[in-house]
Amino acid sequence: MPGTQFGFIGQKWPTIESGDDGKILIVNAAEDGFDLAAVAASLPAIAGGGADAEKFVRVNEAGDGYELFTVDLDAGATTIIHVSRIASFDVTDTYLAGRRYITLNSASLITVTVPPDLTGTEPLSFFTIGTGTVTFAPGAGVSILSYLSRDSMFAQYTAVTLVPHTANVYHLIGALAE
Repeated sequence: MPGTQFGFIGQKWPTIESGDDGKILIVNAAEDGFDLAAVAASLPAIAGGGADAEKFVRVNEAGDGYELFTVDLDAGATTIIHVSRIASFDVTDTYLAGRRYITLNSASLITVTVPPDLTGTEPLSFFTIGTGTVTFAPGAGVSILSYLSRDSMFAQYTAVTLVPHTANVYHLIGALAE
């Protein structure tokens, strides 16, 4: 989208303009920001099964290709990872590791399923910018507790937070629909 900016909350990324079609977002050489670059070499293969989830692409050391790398999110980091979703998905321990913010953007129903036996302990926030309904569904043996047992986000431009409480029990707080 021309004129759109993407990035970690609190960090400015490059603005995408017309004529940037086919470019990819890469980490800059100083690894303190991001640049748009034309693909000049083959992109690295992405491993299946989620092994490469939340990895970024950067120019390799030789400068003649690209490589995947993981951002080090140590306990003292303040960076928030912003993830955008346009379809239904399952919450994972990675999402419950802290510093995650999910934007939901669809005109259709999005179901966020919380599967059993997750071990992540940090709250996960959601913000909907789409007009579709966003519903939270517990997996087998999971309880999602909320005011009057509400399980859907109120409307477009509202936010909720999923808070792990105990094993397989979560609190859902925020703007929930009746």
